[in-house]
Amino acid sequence: MTESEGSDEVTGSGRAMYVGPAVDVPVAMPTRTPAAFRRVDLQAGSPCRVNLYVDERRLSYWPTGEQRWVLPAGRRTVWVGASFRDIRLTGSAGLG
Repeated sequence: MTESEGSDEVTGSGRAMYVGPAVDVPVAMPTRTPAAFRRVDLQAGSPCRVNLYVDERRLSYWPTGEQRWVLPAGRRTVWVGASFRDIRLTGSAGLG
């Protein structure tokens, strides 16, 4: 789905990606959905590119009347960081 590119001020490992809710859907969606994780060793100040695959079900909802997964189209906020509380990069991605 997306890639993360940037550099950190501290040495560390791991990159988690969280995706915000779709707009104008008939169900409540989480504020931030854990979408992908990849362990990456990073050196302070060094640029790094990380490709993350996101299964579309992580971004979909299940309307009981339709009995199938629905992936809402549109832009969503994307957060990338070492953890949910340690976000280092914010952006957006288009779906559909």
